[in-house]
Amino acid sequence: MSITELKLDIIDRVVNTQDVEVLEYISTLLYDTADANGKTHWDTLPESERQRIISAVKDIRNGKVETIPHEVVMEKYRKLLCLSST
Repeated sequence: MSITELKLDIIDRVVNTQDVEVLEYISTLLYDTADANGKTHWDTLPESERQRIISAVKDIRNGKVETIPHEVVMEKYRKLLCLSST
C-alpha cells in the first residue's frame, strides 16, 4: 500500500467510524502533549517498540488477532469488583 493509499484509508476509517474510543485514541496519538523539546510520548519510544505497536495494529486490522471491546472488559471487571455499571 502506498503512503497516499494509507492516508486515504485512514481518513476513510476515521470518517466512517462511530467508535468514540477509536477516535479518542487517534486524537491522543496525533495531539499528545509534547514536552519542552517538542517530543511526544510516541517520539520517546524506542524504534523497536514503535514497530511492535505498528505490527500489532496491522494484525488487528487484518483480523489476525481477536480483540475484545473495551466495554465488554469493563463490564466483566465491574461485576468482578462489584462495582456499578454507571
